[in-house]
Amino acid sequence: MCTLALYFRQFTDYPIVAAANRDELLERPSDPPVQLGTQPWIWGGRDRIAGGTWLGVNEYGVMAGILNRQSPYPPDPRRRSRGQLCLDALRYSRAQEAAEHLATSAPEEYNPFSLVIADAEHAFVVNTATPSLQLHHLKPGLYLFTNRDFNDPTCPRIARLTPQFRYLSESVTSPPTPLTTIFSQLHTLMADHDPYNSSSAGPSGSDPRNSLCLHGDGYGTCSSSLLAYQATHQRYQYRFAPGAPCQQIYKEVSLPPGPRERQPPSTT
Repeated sequence: MCTLALYFRQFTDYPIVAAANRDELLERPSDPPVQLGTQPWIWGGRDRIAGGTWLGVNEYGVMAGILNRQSPYPPDPRRRSRGQLCLDALRYSRAQEAAEHLATSAPEEYNPFSLVIADAEHAFVVNTATPSLQLHHLKPGLYLFTNRDFNDPTCPRIARLTPQFRYLSESVTSPPTPLTTIFSQLHTLMADHDPYNSSSAGPSGSDPRNSLCLHGDGYGTCSSSLLAYQATHQRYQYRFAPGAPCQQIYKEVSLPPGPRERQPPSTT
C-alpha cells in the first residue's frame, strides 16, 4: 500500500510539495528516476516489467502519481498498466487538460487506481471509486493518499499521521522556511514506523501496514521520493531514496532545464 502526501499551495514559493513511498514486491525490478519522454521531457521512476511510472514530472511543471486502490478482487493482468496513466498525464502541459482527458478513459481498461495530477495552478484526482471514473478538483490544502479515498479517516496511517503532516505546513509558512528544512522533516515522516510495533523491521502487536515505511517478507517500501516545485524558477527539486527511507538517504535527481531556464538572457 503506497503512500503519497501532497501539499497543494501550502508553502510560500512552493505551490507543490509532495512525498511518496512506493511499496512493492522487493524482487520486482525498477529503475530510479530516468528520462521517460522527450517532447515534453518526462522524468520519473520506471517499472521494468510494465514500463510505466509510479511518480513523475515534466518540463511544464506537471506532476503525476498513481496509487492502487483497495479491491476485493485480485488485479487482472490483462488490463493496461496503471503506471502508463502517469505517462499519459505527463504528456500534457497543464494538469487540467490531463485530468479532464484521462477522466474520459474506460474504467474497465484498468485495475482500480487513484491518479494524482497537479501543477502550480490546479490539482486533481482521477479514481475508480465507482464503476465510472471520478474527477475531483482539489482546493489548496494537504492531501494524503493510500489505497483508499484521499484523507480517509478510516485508513489507520492517514488517521494517525495527518496531524504530523499538517503541523509541518502550519509551522513553516511564515517566514518562508528553506526547502532543505521541509525535506528534512518530510524524510522523518516518510521513515515513520508505527510506535505500537516494537520493531521497525516487522510486526509486533499491531498491523505493520499502519506504518509509512514498511518491512515485510519480500514486500515493503522499496523507494521514496520528495518533490517541490519552485514557482519563481519554474522547476522541480527532486530527491530520491533507492530503498526504505529509514535506511537510505535522499539524493538529488538532476533534471533538464525548464522553460524559463532555456530562455535566452535579456539584452535590455
